[in-house]
Amino acid sequence: MKSSTLAAIFFTTAIATTGVAMAATPHHGNAQTHERYATACSTLSGQWSNAVTSHSHNRRLGQAKHQERLGQRDCRSNKTAELKAGVMHYRSALRTIGVRPSA
Repeated sequence: MKSSTLAAIFFTTAIATTGVAMAATPHHGNAQTHERYATACSTLSGQWSNAVTSHSHNRRLGQAKHQERLGQRDCRSNKTAELKAGVMHYRSALRTIGVRPSA
């Protein structure tokens, strides 16, 4: 085999191996973001439970319950993007009935 062919194979293998190793290593920022959204989901869920009882006669409660159901569904996910959507739905539900979200 020619030395240029061997060099090409070596570099291709090195690049492929590095790419796999980098893909397997989790990014620390993503883990922290995921944890932050998961905590916010839990906090907002508890706040919703308290707010829905004290605002049971609010005329926009139906709209808020719809947003809460979407938030509840998204907060069950393991994907950061869906957790973020869940937090936004919970916040929207709380604002709809006039409650300031705590998270």
